[in-house]
Amino acid sequence: MSHPLDLLGHEKSIDTLFIDARSLWLQAMPYEVLEELQSKYTVCLYYSERMPDRRSLEKYPNLLLISKEINMNFISGYIAAREKVFLSRQAYSQMRYV
Repeated sequence: MSHPLDLLGHEKSIDTLFIDARSLWLQAMPYEVLEELQSKYTVCLYYSERMPDRRSLEKYPNLLLISKEINMNFISGYIAAREKVFLSRQAYSQMRYV
């Protein structure tokens, strides 16, 4: 995501946001807005070492701090892992105990 307006019209179909921490709008944004985002989505903040106050970000449980660049291989692996966890939980919930 390069700007928050990119979300308009897509809010219900998104569960994870990948945000570049080098974005000036992010660095100027009050942490309350980030807190609200992470309450609705899993937020992956890449280039997180570029944030001026990284320690204050560690208190948000749904905020994944990635210090380096990410690429499509990373995103594909992330999606595959989430899908595998979802399918495992679904299979577990359908198990019947005899």
